[in-house]
Amino acid sequence: MRLVLEESEKKLSSDELNEFNRYFDEKIPFSFIDFYSEFNGGYPPDNGESNLFLLGGFNPIKYGDLPIENIYSDLIDVFSNLKKMVPFAYDEGGNCFLLSLRDK
Repeated sequence: MRLVLEESEKKLSSDELNEFNRYFDEKIPFSFIDFYSEFNGGYPPDNGESNLFLLGGFNPIKYGDLPIENIYSDLIDVFSNLKKMVPFAYDEGGNCFLLSLRDK
């Protein structure tokens, strides 16, 4: 089954993905970069079935109203213990899914 996301933001160039990776000290996993090279945020279509994953959608990089970089900056301003935790997605209640870039 192929993943479909609605309302993804502008497609990212290789330079933009590299810039994003540098923003996080080049610790972003290849699988994450690969995913975002195809989908820059977006959410699963409402097909009338229940959402088994409770996933609201994926936050975009660089573009849109709330790109990952802005969410991350706001999060670490308030919760410094969330440094090196990338807010890449959200659930139906608006809670963040975080990708850990920590060494431990």
